[in-house]
Amino acid sequence: MFDAARTGNMNTLTAYIVAGLNPNVQSNSRDTFLTLAAYNDQPGIVEMLIRVGADVEQTIDCGARPLTRSTSRGGVSPVRLLLAAGADSDAGTPSAPETARCLAARRSRRCRIGMAARGKADMPPEQMSAC
Repeated sequence: MFDAARTGNMNTLTAYIVAGLNPNVQSNSRDTFLTLAAYNDQPGIVEMLIRVGADVEQTIDCGARPLTRSTSRGGVSPVRLLLAAGADSDAGTPSAPETARCLAARRSRRCRIGMAARGKADMPPEQMSAC
């Protein structure tokens, strides 16, 4: 059933929810349907789970929340849905903004390394967006 949230299988997950499964149930690894759907960029599943009462602030073992998980993968649609549903961008450890800053720093570093490898280490940062 957790695979349905991860892969975007709306019919299967909806059937579980209609049959009475709590949308906030956690897997053995403490993931929720919402954290899995948000992390795997499944906006349809995220929207349905929010509609049926999934907790947008429920944390998993590592302290992450659905918004943080979505931010870590760059899923724009799930982020927008979670924020519209009241997710607190500053909650969690790390928070969504901290996660975004960390990922941007990593990407920038990878980009600089790649540019250096191609002999373009002196390229201005504003031109590195295509890395």
